[in-house]
Amino acid sequence: MPMQGAKSSLAIIAIFEGITVMPINYFPVGIEMDVSYPDFRVGLTLLSTSQLKFEIKEGPLRHTEIVDIHVAPLGNSIFVVSWQEKDGATVTNVHDYDRGLIHSHATLSDGRFLRMTGTITVTRAANQNFDNRPQRNKALVLEAMTSLFQRRDASAVERLYVVDYVQHNPNIPQGRDALKAIVESLPTTSSTSPA
Repeated sequence: MPMQGAKSSLAIIAIFEGITVMPINYFPVGIEMDVSYPDFRVGLTLLSTSQLKFEIKEGPLRHTEIVDIHVAPLGNSIFVVSWQEKDGATVTNVHDYDRGLIHSHATLSDGRFLRMTGTITVTRAANQNFDNRPQRNKALVLEAMTSLFQRRDASAVERLYVVDYVQHNPNIPQGRDALKAIVESLPTTSSTSPA
């Protein structure tokens, strides 16, 4: 019973903080990534919502193991992932896919406690696309609007928009080529500012 109350309290806090509460099926199963911590690198493969494989690639902690995990989604592509290793070491990670970081807290079998933050490099995408990354999405929209309407950079259209881009203005033709033509035809004297 206390766990249900804790989950409810977490959801209420998340709503007040503007965090989108998300289901466990947003956990990026299948993703493979390298995590670069200050003193070593770890390869992680999320095998399911209940198992992951890790490989510490160098140093005195070097080893590979498949572990049972507990995953708690916090919202906005942030998950708490915890496990215990065969040698008794315990790990609790906060995976922040929006910012590309993992905050790791580990108690090693010899009693040492480590706190580390590492950057994520995805080496294989997840089995299913998920997109609940507001910081990344805001940055992408700002880059698109600034590139097109402040810098008049028509080449950004190919980098930032899909070929079959859907235009929501009924007076503008559909597709990336139409958007590129509009940007190329904009006068160079007008100016807009990002909000």
